[in-house]
Amino acid sequence: LRNNFNAPGLNIRLISLKLPDLLAKDVVVTPATLQADGDITIAWKEENVGLLTANSAWVTTFHLLPSTRADEGEILVGSVASAGELAAGQEVAREHTLRLPAWIPAGSGLQIRAEANEGRGFLEPDWGNNAALSQTLQAQAALSFRLAAPTVAEDAGTLGAEVWRNGDLS
Repeated sequence: LRNNFNAPGLNIRLISLKLPDLLAKDVVVTPATLQADGDITIAWKEENVGLLTANSAWVTTFHLLPSTRADEGEILVGSVASAGELAAGQEVAREHTLRLPAWIPAGSGLQIRAEANEGRGFLEPDWGNNAALSQTLQAQAALSFRLAAPTVAEDAGTLGAEVWRNGDLS
C-alpha cells in the first residue's frame, strides 16, 4: 500500500503522526540489598525518541517486581511527576528517593521497573518502550514489629501490636 491509494468510491490516505515518544532506560537502584520500610534511590534516564516535544506533565511510576514465584504480584512502591517538557531527541537523567513498604518479599531476583508516562498523560506511538528494569536486587528477610499506637497509657491494660515476617516461614 502506497501513501495514497485510490479505488472507485474509496480514498485512503496514510499519514504518520508526529508525536513525542518517551523511552525509559538505565535504571539503577541503590542500595542493591533492599530492606522493608527502608529508603532506596532510583536513578534512570528518560529520552524522547519521538518527533515532537513532550510538553505535557507525565508521571513515572516504580514497581517492585518479585522473583519468578507466581504467587507474588508486583508492588507499586512510588511515583514522581515530571516538570513536563522534553524536546524531541533530548535525554534527561532523573533520580528519586522513596521509602519501601513495610512488607516486601524476601529473597533474590527482585527488580524495580520504572515506567514513564504510565498514566498516558499524552499520546505516544510506542508504549512498549516506556518501561525499563533495574539490575537484579535482593531483599533481606526481616522480622518486623509495630505498636498500634505511638504512646500507651500506663493503665491501658492491653497493648496492640503487629508482628510480621517477610522471609520463609518453613
